[in-house]
Amino acid sequence: MGRRGYQKTVCGTFLVVSFVWLSITIVIVMYHEELMKSRRLREYNQEYEHLDEMHHLGPYLGNQNSGNDPDDNHNSKLKHNIKYNYLRNLTMNRDRFKLPKSVVGNVNNNDVLNNKPYINDMLNQPPRKKSPFIQKLKDNGNKIDPKLVDEAKVGDDTKSDSYYESTAESKNENQDKGSDLKPDVPEINDNKVPEAPHEVNEKPAPVPRVIQQEHREVEKRGSKGTETKPHKQQDQQQKNAQQPGQGNQQQENPEEKAAQMIEADPMKLILQQIKDVINNVNGDSELNQGNKKLPKKSNESENKKQEFVNPLGLDFDAIEPRASPDAPGEMGKSYVVHTRDLPPVEKEKYDKMFEQHQFNKYVSDKISVRRRLPDKRIQSCKDVVFDKPLPRTSIIICFHNEAWSVLLRTIWSILDRSPLNLIKEIILVDDFSSLGELKKPLEDYMAQLKIVKIVRTKKREGLIRARLLGYSVATGEVLTFLDSHCECVFGWLEPMLTRIAENQTRAVAPVINSIGHHAFGVDQHEARDVGIVHLDTLSFHWGLIPKRETQRRTSPTEPYRSPTMAGGIFSISKEYFAHLGLYDAGMEIWGGENLEMSFRIWTCGGSIELHPCSHVAHVFRFKSPYNWGRDPQLILKKNTIRVGEVWLDEYRFHYYENHQYRLGNFGDVSERKALRQRLQCKPFSWYIENVYPEMTIPEPVLYSGEVRNVAYDQCLDSMGQAPAFPKAQPCHGLGGNEYFRYFKNGEVRMKDVCLVAREEERVVVWNVCAERQLRFWDYTDDNHFVVRGTNLCLDVTEGKQKLKLNPCSSSSTQKWTWTRKLADIISGKTSYLGTGVRNKFIQ
Repeated sequence: MGRRGYQKTVCGTFLVVSFVWLSITIVIVMYHEELMKSRRLREYNQEYEHLDEMHHLGPYLGNQNSGNDPDDNHNSKLKHNIKYNYLRNLTMNRDRFKLPKSVVGNVNNNDVLNNKPYINDMLNQPPRKKSPFIQKLKDNGNKIDPKLVDEAKVGDDTKSDSYYESTAESKNENQDKGSDLKPDVPEINDNKVPEAPHEVNEKPAPVPRVIQQEHREVEKRGSKGTETKPHKQQDQQQKNAQQPGQGNQQQENPEEKAAQMIEADPMKLILQQIKDVINNVNGDSELNQGNKKLPKKSNESENKKQEFVNPLGLDFDAIEPRASPDAPGEMGKSYVVHTRDLPPVEKEKYDKMFEQHQFNKYVSDKISVRRRLPDKRIQSCKDVVFDKPLPRTSIIICFHNEAWSVLLRTIWSILDRSPLNLIKEIILVDDFSSLGELKKPLEDYMAQLKIVKIVRTKKREGLIRARLLGYSVATGEVLTFLDSHCECVFGWLEPMLTRIAENQTRAVAPVINSIGHHAFGVDQHEARDVGIVHLDTLSFHWGLIPKRETQRRTSPTEPYRSPTMAGGIFSISKEYFAHLGLYDAGMEIWGGENLEMSFRIWTCGGSIELHPCSHVAHVFRFKSPYNWGRDPQLILKKNTIRVGEVWLDEYRFHYYENHQYRLGNFGDVSERKALRQRLQCKPFSWYIENVYPEMTIPEPVLYSGEVRNVAYDQCLDSMGQAPAFPKAQPCHGLGGNEYFRYFKNGEVRMKDVCLVAREEERVVVWNVCAERQLRFWDYTDDNHFVVRGTNLCLDVTEGKQKLKLNPCSSSSTQKWTWTRKLADIISGKTSYLGTGVRNKFIQ
């Protein structure tokens, strides 16, 4: 081999080795990228698998049906929503996790991001603790000892059992000089509930605060003898005076009554007062006309221009200094903590915090509770000058075991970004929290702020009733409800109060922005959605603002009219809230109350608005961290059925059909129906035509339930998954394969498959409905199923099981009956109650 050949060999070998080395490197890099992508996706894959198992999360993803029932025809929709939420998380975090666009498939980013579920806190019900005073009372033979009463009034035992515990330490400065207003804020743990101010031209609100006063009066009578007595007892004494012979027998024993009052659940007394409020609703009130302004105050000149003033005279920076501008989370920026960089102890702490709260408390604790947020409102909103007198509001925040930093950040966002002369008080309703930091430490901290009050429940009540407690101690003209994990943005309060001042019958909600539950970054997008409802599932959703609504508005600062509201964050006149009948106290814990309130406001003369100039950011948890004590879907079902019974008229049967009329015990709704009559509310058909004409109305079901053969008393059975040959089987009453629906278009459907005729073979099968010409049936008055356009009827053979298509005749083997007929139910000819399939619903 010559020198030239040797050089060629060396060069060729080098090129081959280089090519091989480069190929191996590329393979290794690609493998590493795939491995890292797999690791990045693992977290979301685990989330998807977890959500797929947690069927009770259906309502958060836009579906009230949980799939608890084996024959639930919405399992597929639920899984679709779960997958949609999974894709939504991928889309929102794609840049941070460096996920390729192909991961999200063909899902449009805007569609994904617009599908923003609004998640309220779910609440558990821990066992109620016994009162030490009650135990001593029982040990004493249920006899009132004055020493025990005094101990109950001043001892430490009653501080834990007291229904209300106020935490503001200072007394009211009484800015309105010359008025006889009572102190706005009581001292800590004085066990007193502030009374409503007695102002000129203001009607005293019928609130249940008298219960606490009556309780104290009864205790005084038990310890000291005679004191001022309630009106009912005075009436009873006058009645006894007219009947001398019976006076001693009817005289109430103060000791026994005191024991009963102490033993009684205070919430029951609150609910009784709420019933009185509802019974006093005046259907002829001016509020029913839908256009009433709040009364002007005599001191309106002092409230001419709203500015960021501090009437409390407090140095907020001394109480809670601000962080430096470059601190974590400032200006609403995300703060990412990589768990792989944490020591084992910190990693364990990180995971424990997330499991407890279902958001990243580890990150939240590193962000200042007074962090700054940018003002990203449109310029026209910033240019609005609020120079008219505005009403003062009571801000009600309910919480249960909320994270300390998140709760404080909610409070400070209110104080830092609101004109404090518009805030009458901030009321924290502690729904039986068990965290130690939310007891005395929270009281001591809030006592510095003067404007914050804390009231506590004696047992787990849930969001609905906790808000009713907040209402009962509120003294402002307007009620503003907030969740305990929010951050208010500049200018959030004035637009809502302005709209209510102009018209008292408005309920106004802000644009709800999101705070990421991992990195706590704030997304301040503009208004693009309004609240809507899906009739077949009675579930709240966000929907794009209708074109008719954008055309109606004449200014970018004009609010959007929203068919429903999310319910977690909104403002409403206190007088109008009471006029409407407050919340439905028959509902439990959480769920459906926002829809009930929405339908009631719209059909009873009011309106719901979403204001584009008001923004409040909200933490959307990964999932609910609370234990409800039983299946949350059963609670949600009960609440939504109450909504249907009272407000949906004949449209409620679309919802009942999805539950196969398994209504269970949803409680007594007679008072709510009577309230609707007194308020002279419009029918639900008016709501559809005038408020939400875009609503999709499900195709009406004419017949549903079991399809029973007259001759053999056997029921139509699908015999499993499609495609399959149905048979006649013994009726078991459990739904499932024996629950069918006959639609107006002639389809006999079970879930998403239809009963299809095969004319040549004279048989019927279960198959997909699309593109099947022989899937339409005519159900005749003489109970025959006739294949449309033919003379063939569904028949049972002599074997009593096999189904055939035979020429129509008068034979009873061709006659079939249904469990229920919708026309008879709507007309009242038959009742739908008790016709549902057997189940283990609410007993």
